[in-house]
Amino acid sequence: MKKGAVCITVDDGKRDNLDNIIPLVNKLNIPLTIFISTEPVNNGVFWWSYVNKYNTVSESKISIEKCKTISNTNRVNIINEIKTKIKLTREAMTKEDVIRISKFSNITIGNHTVNHPITKRCNIEELKYEITEASNVLKSWISDDVNFFAYPNGDFDERETSILEENKIDLAFTTAPKHINSSERINHFQVPRFCVNDSGSFSENICKMTGVWQKIIK
Repeated sequence: MKKGAVCITVDDGKRDNLDNIIPLVNKLNIPLTIFISTEPVNNGVFWWSYVNKYNTVSESKISIEKCKTISNTNRVNIINEIKTKIKLTREAMTKEDVIRISKFSNITIGNHTVNHPITKRCNIEELKYEITEASNVLKSWISDDVNFFAYPNGDFDERETSILEENKIDLAFTTAPKHINSSERINHFQVPRFCVNDSGSFSENICKMTGVWQKIIK
């Protein structure tokens, strides 16, 4: 990799990426990896959107951050209960969208699990399913290998490594805000990334991309 080079990635597979990201990277021929969670592609909605909507119509409130700290089984039970009460419109790409963008030479499709759980909250069987099933489904859709993975929310506990290796994943991306230095050895399954926010200002996101934001906050 050339000095000063960057790798641009987008998580989840939101449908609005088709309008606000894909046309620009195609126009400028910018390489982009999109990490796709397969179940939202199938059912149209990400789990946290059910919680957000529930909190707008119910007197009782559910914390998304709290949902990220409990066991995956308990989180799934909470979301399934909400689904019986809440209906939402599609916010994720469709299968056809994923197939279409995968054919662009500058677009790479990566694994982001099936249901976007916090992997360290999963038991080992859930973890194997989330990674392996997502790889198998994505490969069947795009008719190509899937060699990259991003941890949902950036959280992991290293049980993932052997499962990723079994699925021929070469690189796994975290959300640890750190530059990659050619003089340092980087764990291929703990690749750092600087994150930007949809709601952040231009100046704020420039600060985050360069690492200035994190140093100031710390």
